[in-house]
Amino acid sequence: MKTTSKLFSVLVLLAVSTPAWSQQLTTKEPIKATFDESLKFRFTSLVFGSYGEFDQGGQRLSSINRFRISKQLSDNLSFRFVLPVDYATGGFDGFNGDTPQSEDVALGDVFVQFNRNMGRIPGGANLGWSGRLYLPTSPFSREAEQVFRYKNGLTLSGNWGKTVSWEFIAEQDIYNQSRTAVLVNDFDEFGFPTSSVVNTKRYSLYYEGSVVAKVRKDLRIGINGYVYDTYYNESAINDTFTPARHEIGVGPTASFDLTDSTGFSLYIWDVVNARNNPQDFLRFKGEDLTIFFVSSIGFN
Repeated sequence: MKTTSKLFSVLVLLAVSTPAWSQQLTTKEPIKATFDESLKFRFTSLVFGSYGEFDQGGQRLSSINRFRISKQLSDNLSFRFVLPVDYATGGFDGFNGDTPQSEDVALGDVFVQFNRNMGRIPGGANLGWSGRLYLPTSPFSREAEQVFRYKNGLTLSGNWGKTVSWEFIAEQDIYNQSRTAVLVNDFDEFGFPTSSVVNTKRYSLYYEGSVVAKVRKDLRIGINGYVYDTYYNESAINDTFTPARHEIGVGPTASFDLTDSTGFSLYIWDVVNARNNPQDFLRFKGEDLTIFFVSSIGFN
């Protein structure tokens, strides 16, 4: 009887008391999946076409769509990963003469980019640096067996008063190609297959300047211009040579902020080949006008 009473007392004691390890198990928070809230997501779409082709009908619209993930690494350094998707409607594009092009969608060259704020320089301007490394994921880069492409850029920016801002960009693209030329297959205006040898790019230089005035809180207008020089490889085997292309563009621009993270921009550029048609610069002829519409949406 005494043994039974002692056993009953032990069972009661175990029932009313909670061991330390049991308390730890019951009070421990459940495991949750973590998410880096410092990551920023943005989608940008740039749609462009030639006004001359619009006027004649059958214009081919092209777009560069970018899905971007960015992270601020420190006060002055940030990182971006960008996935570009290129899309073009069917029609005439101004590059292939009277040969209509078919609808096309393709993955662009994926790239990673670092941006660094270098601080202020004498005169009060802000100096920034960017470095971008492209992966050869686009169809043409894979066909050309591109090894890598690197872009190095510097940006100067500043303000004139409270409503006017300015910016100057200088960039250099360096291409490391396995081939100096590639065979491009296409179709002529009658639907017959054609092929041509195209020299691959060696490097390019890009300079852009803009002056923008804030008309109101959500609207800015200004003028923008650029110079774009592209240099190509020579192919001794194919006996092909492509002269450097010197392109100049200038025109008005307008930007509208729908929200703090969503905005739209419109560019109308008079674009001419400075080597072949320098006399057409600033004449704003219909066939030289290129219209760019940019939309940008942030998700956090």
